[in-house]
Amino acid sequence: ERKANIAEKLTAVNVVLDSLLVKLEPKPITELISFKGTFELDEGRRFFTTTINTHADAALEAGFEALILPPDVFDSTLFLFSLVLGQLDVGSSADLISAKFLLETSTKIAKQEKSGLEYAQNFIKP
Repeated sequence: ERKANIAEKLTAVNVVLDSLLVKLEPKPITELISFKGTFELDEGRRFFTTTINTHADAALEAGFEALILPPDVFDSTLFLFSLVLGQLDVGSSADLISAKFLLETSTKIAKQEKSGLEYAQNFIKP
């Protein structure tokens, strides 16, 4: 039953990430905050980390400078980053690896500003 519950939660995360990163549809904070419980689970943090990194890598492999998101979608994505980072256990080697991948991924996700691309890494506080 636990595995089915986790699978259901991961499916919900995947749907939201698809909406944000593929369809470029922003999500309200009230919907995004509901994933905090999912990100309390190691499986949830790892799933988010690998999925968002896969999307960012696909943009780079397609020849883009970054995964460039509209500002509102970028903000929704940053909110999810902060939820995941807030749940990391720095005493866990698995979470340290997730943190490394998230920070690396933050250099591949950007929004277009008048002055150029603004990357997610600029908004993440260590």
